[in-house]
Amino acid sequence: GAAPAPAAGALALAGAGGWGFAARGLRTSVPGRKEAAVSGLEEEYEHATGLEKAEIESSMKGVDMFKEDWLDAPFGTADNPVEVPSSFSERIVGVTDPEDDTIIVWDTIKEGEPAKQIVEGGEFFVLKKVA
Repeated sequence: GAAPAPAAGALALAGAGGWGFAARGLRTSVPGRKEAAVSGLEEEYEHATGLEKAEIESSMKGVDMFKEDWLDAPFGTADNPVEVPSSFSERIVGVTDPEDDTIIVWDTIKEGEPAKQIVEGGEFFVLKKVA
C-alpha cells in the first residue's frame, strides 16, 4: 500500500537505467551545465571521473542524460496516464499529498497493471517497460 514520507515534489525510484530518483517538475541535472561553454566543459572533463564524466560527455553532445520525459508530461488522466519508463517490472512512484505538499505518498506501479491513481484527485501512472 501507500506510505507517506517527508519530502517535496513527485518522485520515482528504480529508474529506467537502474536505481535513482526523479522529481516531477524539479531540476534533476547540475545547474549551469547547459549554460557552460564547451571549452569550460572540456576543462572540467579533464578532471572528471565516473558518473560526472559521463554527464559531461552527454552535455558536450547536447544531451541531458538524467532527463526523463515523464517528469514534464501533461497531467496523467485515466484515459491518458503518465507513462513511467522502467527496465524493471515495477517502479516506486511518489506524489505529493494534495493537502500537504511536504508529504510524499509512495506506491508501486507494476508492468501489465492498468493506470493507477496514487492519491484521490491526483494523476494516473502506468509502467512502460523498456529494454
